Amino acid sequence: MRSTVLLGTAKLLFWVAAFWLLLRKAEARQRATVHGDGRIEFARNAYSYLAWVLISVSLAWWAIRYLLFGNREPLALLQAVGLGLVTVMLLVEFPGTIVVTDIGLEQLCWLRRNKRILWEDIVEINTGEKIGTVTITAVDGTKIVHSADLPDRTRLLLELKQHCGENLPPDFPREPLPQAHSLTET
Repeated sequence: MRSTVLLGTAKLLFWVAAFWLLLRKAEARQRATVHGDGRIEFARNAYSYLAWVLISVSLAWWAIRYLLFGNREPLALLQAVGLGLVTVMLLVEFPGTIVVTDIGLEQLCWLRRNKRILWEDIVEINTGEKIGTVTITAVDGTKIVHSADLPDRTRLLLELKQHCGENLPPDFPREPLPQAHSLTET
């Protein structure tokens, strides 16, 4: 009985820690990486990647357990298929690094095609000030989302203003930006 309670507590602590690592916002001091060739990368920190992999592996492990030890019961097979689909969806939908170049934006993804938007193809930029997201939409409907767990939102807004300035409203981004941040910062 005691080992069951300890195992249950350990599982609960694992899930709480994994989701905390996954859902936490990027630290304020974390900056985008500026490369010598002019590329700027907005990548998650290592904890976010670790949490995503741990959650995916855990769900896959449970799916395999239901398949192997479910005694061919329909409910166990349904649970295995459901967990397997959730695992695949998590891996495919993991938003990747956003790269800013001279020609546009690119979002690098793990298990799906990378998204690309040229500067001249941007038709809409939505900034969710309260939730910390920036959604960039292209003419063809392609969307790149800079979520709250990616670093240096301010730098991305400044880059958008620099490259799309003539097509943006004069008050873009309609929210105060820290004065200490500049485009020359590395």
